Order: sequence, then C-alpha cells, then structure tokens
Amino acid sequence: PVVPLPRVEATGSLCQITPIDDQFGISINISLGIQIATERSASAFITRHDIPIRDEDFSEEYRFALPLMPYSQIPLPVQRMDIQVSFIEHAPQVFRAIRKRFNISDEFYLNSVGIESLLVRLLFCGELNTFRTVASHGKSGGVFYYTYDQRFMIKTIKLKEHECLIRNLTSYFDYVTGGKTLIVPYLALYTVTESRKEPLYLCVMKNQFTSPNEINEIFDLKGSTYERTTTDRRPGVPLKDLDFENRWMILTTESYNSITNLIVQDVKFLSTTMKTMDYSFLLGIHEVTPQSVDEGYLSYCKTKRYFCGIIDYLIEYGYDKQFETTIKSVVAKREEISSTNPIFYAMRFLDYLKRKMWTPP
Repeated sequence: PVVPLPRVEATGSLCQITPIDDQFGISINISLGIQIATERSASAFITRHDIPIRDEDFSEEYRFALPLMPYSQIPLPVQRMDIQVSFIEHAPQVFRAIRKRFNISDEFYLNSVGIESLLVRLLFCGELNTFRTVASHGKSGGVFYYTYDQRFMIKTIKLKEHECLIRNLTSYFDYVTGGKTLIVPYLALYTVTESRKEPLYLCVMKNQFTSPNEINEIFDLKGSTYERTTTDRRPGVPLKDLDFENRWMILTTESYNSITNLIVQDVKFLSTTMKTMDYSFLLGIHEVTPQSVDEGYLSYCKTKRYFCGIIDYLIEYGYDKQFETTIKSVVAKREEISSTNPIFYAMRFLDYLKRKMWTPP
C-alpha cells in the first residue's frame, strides 16, 4: 500500500507535477472537477435548510463534463488539453458531512485541492502550486497526489475498493462520524474518465503527518512477516513489520488505554461490518526536542511522540486474495501471510499490536 509521507520536502520523495509531465493534464482536470463539485454541493446544502443526511444521499451522484474553456486561460505552455473528461462526485452530502465532522470546511478543502486557489497564486504570486506526486512504495503501482501544502492526498484506488466503500457507506458514515476512531477517514470519492481511457477511481484523505513535529520514522505494520521488510531506507520511505521486530511502543497509561481501546473497536468494525482485511497500522515516530509541540501520543519516557492511524481498509477477501493466500502458502505459513480472511486477519493484527505496545506497571 501507499502511505502518507511526512511534510518534509528534503526527503526528495515528492515531485511537483509540471506542465511537461504526462500527469499534468489529469491533475488539472481533477483539481477543476473537485472545485466545481464542492461548490455545487455547498450550494445544495444551503437549500436543504440543515436537513440531516437522508437515505437517498448515500446513492446520490453528481455527474458532469468538465468545461474546456478554462484551459485556454491558464498562461502555461501546456500540451493539448481539449480532451473530453467526465467527472462524478459520489454521495456529495455524505462526504461533506464527514469532512465537517473532522473540522474541514469547504473553503479550507478547496484552498488545498481546488483549481481556483492554484490560478490565484499563479496569476498574483507567480507560484505554480500544482499537485505533488510520489510513486507507490507498495506493489500495486498506485499513485498518490498530494496537494501543494501536503494537507490532503488524492489516492487512486481499484474498482473493487471503490465498490466496497459505496456498498458499506451507510455503516461507514455512522461509524467514522459517531465517535473517536483511528481509522483515517475518506473525505471524498470521485470517478474521472478521459475519453478513450479507463475510469480513474479517486478518494481524498487527510495527511496524518501534518504536525509541526518532524516525523523521524514511519512504519507500515500489518502483523504479518512474509516479505514484510523494506530495503529502500531513504527518508520518508515506510518501514515494515520485520524492521520493527526488536522495538516496542512504551506508552503512558493514558496513551496505552486510548490507543488499544480504539484499535479494538476499529478492527471489530472492519472485520465484522466492512468484512475487509490487509489494512495497515500507520505509525509515525517523532523524537522529542525542546521545540516539540504537544501533539501525538507521548511515550512513557517522554522522548517520543507517536502518530498513528489505520489505512488501506477497503480490501475484501475475494477470489483474487484467496488465490494469493493459496499461492503464498506454498512458501510461507498462514500466520506469516498478509492475505487471509477478515476474522483471522483481525485477530492476528490485534495480537501483534498488543504485543508491541505496553505500559510499565
């Protein structure tokens, strides 16, 4: 899976998308589509007069074709961009309510992802603040788009993941808006289709590592061991389970109780309601300095602060994952393989994290 990176430009892991890049056209289309869709859903909300989310909101789709005219107004030597693009915003009022639950207003959202702020900064400040991109650290070959301020990530997902979220959206909405959770929420869901190309399924997430505290290490933990190590040790590249083998999170009693209680309830939701597996516990570690701010979970010795969340939780145990389990079982034990049924995955995930966290008596 692809995981968020800390807000450190020096890692060299992020590359700004420029007009000479192949991804420039689609990145502009995405930014334009989100601007139009978000403004429309904001206007529609005003006419609702504070009516709460209704059943029909979960199946609502806002479909439109992106206008071509704004491209001619962008003062850049871009390649031909008069390609017809269709844009779908899924369940706009539902995801708008999720963003509101996490204190993300329309203005704050569009300032990062919308094309209007990009054009304003370009025309008045001479700054080209387009999306940043990073190739997947995982095997899926997926791509993350980061906003210029790295507050949000626009992630390409597979059709099956897209369908999983749509199918479970009612229970998902109730859960992530109903109380505290370590599940990193999806803030929007879109489908973008360029003429003569396959649809691009996108979700928007908040970057977990926007704290002023520098994230010194990142771990992507699943509780499995087969092929769970990272050979690329560049800054910003997430390490895995085997790289965390001889390490533990030694927490204050308050932090320990908070994290473990949330993990238990989140994993129960994912395994029994969503019926998904192969998710990751994303862990960012900050080494405390005199300049550190009071964010994250404090370690018992007060030398570290931990930032964590559960990501990549839309993978169901379908035929492809069952086949993967069968193939990998030839060379590894079932307990070592990431791909397994949701109940066994949840039990192993919980057991692993409980062994890796403790608080002194």
